This record gives sequence, structure tokens and C-alpha cells, in this order.
Amino acid sequence: MLKKIVGKNNLAYMEKTTGSEDMAYYLEKKPGCIAFVGSGFSDKKTYPHHHPKFNIDEESLYVGMKLYFNFSLDFLNKY
Repeated sequence: MLKKIVGKNNLAYMEKTTGSEDMAYYLEKKPGCIAFVGSGFSDKKTYPHHHPKFNIDEESLYVGMKLYFNFSLDFLNKY
């Protein structure tokens, strides 16, 4: 599914992590998933979250919405 949404060349593989999220606790109770969606710019300096110059490429919001919409559809189609 991810390859259809963002293309194979836009995927990055990472070690499994939940960062500082509480997602691990939620997943002990119910099945689910978490995905990290990059929000940096390819043509200008990117700053991390909580930095005073942090800015988001708003196109990433569309990608995240499409990703989680498809997660939802996949889940609902199983039942």
C-alpha cells in the first residue's frame, strides 16, 4: 500500500520504534499501527520538531491523511 501512495523511492526503512509515543501501550490492548511521515523540504533547510525555525511541508499532511485513510479501509474490509 505504501508504495502506491508515495512510490518505492520515497520509502525509508527504520528500526522499529515508537519514539516517545505511548503507542506500545495501546498496542498491548488493541491491534494497530504507527507510521512516521516525513515533513521536511527537499529544497531548503529542515529543522526538527520543537525548534524555533521548525516548518512543515504541508504536502506531507496530504500524504499522512491518505496513508491513514487506507489503513482504515484495509481494517474495515477485514470485517
